[in-house]
Amino acid sequence: MSDHPPRYRHTQIGYLTAVGLVGAGLAQLAAAARDIGAGRKRGWSYLPGGLIFLASMAMISSLTTEVSDDALSAWFAFGLFRRRIPLIEVQGASVVRVPWYAGWGLRRSRAGPLYRVGGRRGVHLSLAGGREFTIGSDEPELLRTAIEEARAAHSIFARPEATESAAEVDRSSPSSDS
Repeated sequence: MSDHPPRYRHTQIGYLTAVGLVGAGLAQLAAAARDIGAGRKRGWSYLPGGLIFLASMAMISSLTTEVSDDALSAWFAFGLFRRRIPLIEVQGASVVRVPWYAGWGLRRSRAGPLYRVGGRRGVHLSLAGGREFTIGSDEPELLRTAIEEARAAHSIFARPEATESAAEVDRSSPSSDS
C-alpha cells in the first residue's frame, strides 16, 4: 500500500436510497407504535423490520471510491464491505450505464459484483481471470481517467513488453563473475 495521498477519492451520497430506507423504516416503527399503543401484541413484530431498514440505510447511504498508485478501493459507509483491487489485475475500465432495476447497495449482476448507492452510471472493470466488477459513480469519467492514469504511471501496467525488454538487457549485460 502506498504512503502517498490517493490520486482520486470521492464519496457519493445515496440521497434517494437514504430517503427510501428511512421512509420504510419510519413507517415500520410508526406501525409498531400504533399497534403497541393500542395494546396489540403484533406491534412488537414491526420493530425488527424498522430497525433493519434504518441499519441498512446507515450501511449503504454512501459509497467512497479511491484510486491510489497501486490499487482501486471502494467501500460503503463506515468502511463496510470494502473491496480492494490491485491495479495490476485491472485489464480495462469503461463508463457504463447501469439499469435502474440493478438496484442499490452491494449486488450481484451478470457483469459481476456491483457497488452502487444511486444514479444510473458507473465504471465497469474487466479484471484478470475473466472477472468483472462495476462501481456506481456520479462522476464515472473522472474515476475511469484516474484508473487509467494510475495504470499508465507504472510501465508494468501500461506496457507488458517493458518487463520482457528489461529481462533481455539483464541477460546481455556482462556478468560480474568473469
